[in-house]
Amino acid sequence: MKYKCNSYLDNYEYGKMALVFTNRMWLSFSIYASSYNVILCIIIFFLTKNLIDAVGSFIIIELVILVLFRVKIREVAKIFYKIYLKKSESNYELEFYDDYFIRKGNSSLEEKYTDIDKCIETDTNLYLCDSKKDIIFIIQKNECELDLVNFLRNKFDNLDSRLGGNINFKNK
Repeated sequence: MKYKCNSYLDNYEYGKMALVFTNRMWLSFSIYASSYNVILCIIIFFLTKNLIDAVGSFIIIELVILVLFRVKIREVAKIFYKIYLKKSESNYELEFYDDYFIRKGNSSLEEKYTDIDKCIETDTNLYLCDSKKDIIFIIQKNECELDLVNFLRNKFDNLDSRLGGNINFKNK
C-alpha cells in the first residue's frame, strides 16, 4: 500500500459533487422527478377525464422541474441526499496502490486507475469517476497527505483542474 486516507459523504459534500457533475446529476434527478410527474398527470387525467389538461399539466410541471433542478442543483442534491442516500454508507477508507485503489467500508470495492474516465480536482476535493460502473469516488484533500494528492495528479492524464486557473500538474 502506498497511501491511505479516510473519506466521507454527507449532504454538504453531495451538494458540492452536484456542482462539479451538474449535467449528470441534473439528468438523474430530473428522470426521478419526471416519473412522479407522470403519475401525477395520470391522476389528473382520471380526475378530469381530459387528456389536454393532463398533457398540459405534465408539460408545465416538467418545465418547472427541469428549470428548478438546473438552477438549484446544489440544494436539490442536498434534499435528495437527505431523503434517499442518508442510509447509505457515508464514511469509508481508501487505500491506494500503484495500479488500483480499494474503498473499504461495509462493502469493499477495488477500482483500477485505468477504469477512471474522469478525474476532477477542486479546491477541496478530488473526484474520480467511473462512468461504466456509474460511481464517483470523493477524496477530501484535507483528509489525506499532500503526497497522495500529487500521486493522483500524476496518475491521470485526464485531470480536470478547477482550481481557478489552467494549471497542468502532469509531469512530462
